[in-house]
Parts: sequence; structure tokens; C-alpha cells
Amino acid sequence: MTKTEKKRHWLVRMNHRMRTVSFTMLFIATSLHLWNKHYNAIDWLLLGALFLVYPHLQYWRVLRSKNPVQAEMNNMLADVVLLSLCVAALGFPLWITFSALLAAGNIAFWRNGQPLALILVDVDHFKRLNDTYGHQAGDKVLIRLGPILGGMARAGDVACRHGGKSFWCCCPPCP
Repeated sequence: MTKTEKKRHWLVRMNHRMRTVSFTMLFIATSLHLWNKHYNAIDWLLLGALFLVYPHLQYWRVLRSKNPVQAEMNNMLADVVLLSLCVAALGFPLWITFSALLAAGNIAFWRNGQPLALILVDVDHFKRLNDTYGHQAGDKVLIRLGPILGGMARAGDVACRHGGKSFWCCCPPCP
């Protein structure tokens, strides 16, 4: 580690490494998934820019900031938004959105003493489905399941995808 790297805050250094590795892995996984879909060269260039150039632009922005830690925190928020946009193809919100809504909702329910139900839906034998029919078949199942579960939720309920094969639904007030 050089002297300039030691001067940088540990959060900035760690997130640059993690962002670079995770976005490279996402690029590889997404490329393998889209390989047979016959996208044109511009689409592949945009995908490469998103997953391979974006992490370094974020790091460059932090290095030039007057407050690198705050800039890195803003970058992490941007990463969450970017991740949720990438997963939006499933047509279902991510657990990150759910966690924020649940935290805000829980405070009001606990303050008022109202009951709250939390439902966890886990897809059984999902690994076997992916291993037998491939990840594209698994994606199709999730794409179909998301709107079904969302359609079953009441107006005040919050439903979202949590992890690879799990869905959550928060049902307030529900004894």
C-alpha cells in the first residue's frame, strides 16, 4: 500500500475494491445471461460502461471531493439505486426498498400499538429448477411470481423480493 492510499479513509479504499470486484462479477454474470439474446454492439458497450467504467468514475469522484467519506456515502446510495434499476426487470421492488418502508412503517405502528404481520415466501426447490432447466427458466419463474404476489397484497401492504428466491410482505395493521 502506498503512502497516498494510507491517507485515504478505509471506507473509500474498501468500497472501491468491493465495487470494482462486484461490478466485474455482475458484468460477467449478466453477459453470460444475455449472450444468446443477440444484442447489438452499442448495447454491449453500454453494459461494459455500466459495469466496468462506473466503479472507477465513482472512485475518481471521491478522490476529488472535499469530503471523501460523505462522497463515498453518496456513491453507496447511487449504487443501491443502480442495483435496484438493474433488478427492476423482475417488476418487483428489492429488499432495500422494503427495508426502508418497513422501518418507516414500524415506527408508526409501534408508536400507536397496532399489530403488524410479516410474511416470508420462499420458493421451494428453486436450486433444483435452476440446475435442471437453467437460470433463464428460474428468472422466468421469478418474473411471473413477483406480480402474482404483488397483486395479492392489499393497498397498504408492502411486498418485495428479498434475495434470490425469497419474497417478503409487510401487512399493517394485521393481527
